[in-house]
Amino acid sequence: MLVEGLYLYILVVKTFSGDNIKFNTYALIGWGGPALFSLTWVISKGLTLSTNNEQGDIGCIWMHESTVDWIFQGPVCTVLIINLIFLLRIMWI
Repeated sequence: MLVEGLYLYILVVKTFSGDNIKFNTYALIGWGGPALFSLTWVISKGLTLSTNNEQGDIGCIWMHESTVDWIFQGPVCTVLIINLIFLLRIMWI
């Protein structure tokens, strides 16, 4: 969603500027960013749950909420706010 919002923002707001973003940059933002945050979250969650799961909990260990989840949830909220800013700027134009 961030890449689509950025693309529309560039098309509408920055129409006559010489700043054109190449496809590789869009792909890096769209695939590299989420992969980095997801990989960091999975590693952190796995390390955190292996130390916290000594109580003998039964069930899916990935569903237990912890503060580590903000590694994943923080960027999601940030992307939604950035997309809202893009939308407001596009509608202003």
